[in-house]
Amino acid sequence: MNEEMAIKCELLDAMVAEFEALIGELPEFGYEAPEEALNLMKLAARHVTGVVALARAGFHLLPPAEVAARAAYEASVRSAWMLRPDDLFEQEARWAAHLRGEVAYLEKEIKEGTAMGLDMADIEERRAGIADFCEGVSKLLEERGHPPKQGLPPIPGMLEEIQQR
Repeated sequence: MNEEMAIKCELLDAMVAEFEALIGELPEFGYEAPEEALNLMKLAARHVTGVVALARAGFHLLPPAEVAARAAYEASVRSAWMLRPDDLFEQEARWAAHLRGEVAYLEKEIKEGTAMGLDMADIEERRAGIADFCEGVSKLLEERGHPPKQGLPPIPGMLEEIQQR
């Protein structure tokens, strides 16, 4: 590894360590959106740690490092997008849209697993629980004038909404 790459790896390691140290100092949020945004940032930190490990292992691991870097980027953007509005209910509406994406992912997983002859009962139960919870929260948000979107904007759209395009 060249010196420039080693310096960048050290900087990324330091950023992840600083983030992890700050996590313990955070207050209880009391809402779903900031909790999920924090989870996404923790995930992004894990991806960055993976990028650093792959970089240190050698240039031949650039393809999986690029995938991990993209995943860190997307998790970070989604986290920032979720928390962008000042209104807590609007943040929650964005969280609900994010959660609907999780339900859609599980539906796809169930469909594919069923087509392969797998027993998907556990995943279907999980999907149903998440969907029921999400729809209950969505109904409450709608009553307060903050209906969640049916789908998430693409990453470029999220970047525009957080004024980072």
